[in-house]
Amino acid sequence: MTHLTPQDAAQTLTEPEFVLLDEVDPEAFPRDRGKVDTAELDDLCASIARHGLRMPIEVIETGGPLPWALVSGRRRYEAFRRLGYTRIPALARRIDDRREVLGWIAEENDQHEAITPWDHARFISNAASDDSYDTLQEATDSLYPTVSRQKRLRLHRMATVHARLDGILPDPATFSQQRLLRLAHAIDRGYCEEIKIALADLEPPRTPREVRGVLDRLCDEAEASPKDLRDAPRPGYPRRRVRIRPRLTCRREYLKEGWCLRFTGPEASGAMMEEIMDCVERVFAPKDRERRIIQEIEEKAQGSPRKL
Repeated sequence: MTHLTPQDAAQTLTEPEFVLLDEVDPEAFPRDRGKVDTAELDDLCASIARHGLRMPIEVIETGGPLPWALVSGRRRYEAFRRLGYTRIPALARRIDDRREVLGWIAEENDQHEAITPWDHARFISNAASDDSYDTLQEATDSLYPTVSRQKRLRLHRMATVHARLDGILPDPATFSQQRLLRLAHAIDRGYCEEIKIALADLEPPRTPREVRGVLDRLCDEAEASPKDLRDAPRPGYPRRRVRIRPRLTCRREYLKEGWCLRFTGPEASGAMMEEIMDCVERVFAPKDRERRIIQEIEEKAQGSPRKL
């Protein structure tokens, strides 16, 4: 794709004109930002009410039921609607190359500090899914042609997380770039379904700390070497989750200092943990302790005092 030079892009603009807000489609193109900050919008409304609009929005002609598609100025558009206006000053671009418009949107929004890593991921993923591009890689390369190869790689990997886990991750706008990149690596290693199941197993209400803990442990496992994991080379293994009963689930979790078996569900209880620990001790204790352990378990079941 050949990008327009700044001079060529300027020639696609017309003189400002008023367009009807009801004739503008604000959702015609994917956006970097998932939502408009309420406080920022309040400030913008106050500024427009006092000083007027200093910069028109940008639109392109669509030839459809809504004759204009919003290119830039979403907050200005929303502010005019909130203030009760029916028309808004606009610069109309005469261009029908959808990819070129998406590139402009990416360049403009990349200048805003409020754009989060998840916003970038959403923008690329949505651009690839609306038939503008065939793949995430093509979308990333086309939308961000001037950034370094390393940054494009990071953007592509974060977009992969959005494409696979959008709607699954709670509050992903708060995720750092590093967390998204770790999740991308886990997805590459085949942990996508494990992430979905692990998050679904969390008892509501799920706290951010619980969510981070689950994701970090799965990422730790995905990043660990086979030597560290020491999994049994058997068909169907490793099993990371077992539904013991409808109301009881057991999950194995990798920790850098060892392993953890996590029991969740309404039937999980302290008494059950005691029984499980007895079973673990009976199975894995050295043989010379096995007889004593069995005796202790039998005495505990009978409620008789232990003889010293």
